Amino acid sequence: MNSSFYDEDFVDITEIYQGDPVKAMAQINGREPEYYFTDRHSASDLVGLVRMCSVNHRTICPMVAFTHASDRGMYRGCNIVANHAYSVLGWSSVGQGEKQYIIVRNPWGVTEPQGLTSYAGVLTRVEPEYWRPASLCDPEGVMAIEVGAFKEYFACLGVTK
Repeated sequence: MNSSFYDEDFVDITEIYQGDPVKAMAQINGREPEYYFTDRHSASDLVGLVRMCSVNHRTICPMVAFTHASDRGMYRGCNIVANHAYSVLGWSSVGQGEKQYIIVRNPWGVTEPQGLTSYAGVLTRVEPEYWRPASLCDPEGVMAIEVGAFKEYFACLGVTK
């Protein structure tokens, strides 16, 4: 099952706050979780893992990445939020220097949904009426992140095989 389907099919799981998205993904597909903490691996190792789990630049193994638990001001103005999981969709390289990118998707869209139950990026509960319809063809929430920035912004890259 493609990892982008996980955030589409299981968006009604609301008790995952402060949970382990890699373990949850492994439980859904009955496989073993593998964790690659970004502070223990080089940027080239991280994109190499995504490339190894991809065919035609798209992941074939379910992959997820999650950000650091606290903001520390590092996410201001970049549409990435702290303590949040993103589906890893694949990789890309661009230009003469072959700059490499990891493609991720935020299941909320661009940022977290805002509603009566949230403030300043903190979600305590999400009501179904605040969920926007998700479409795999909708580019909203899909980002290409340069591998050096990925290593800085994300705490862990997880895969199930």
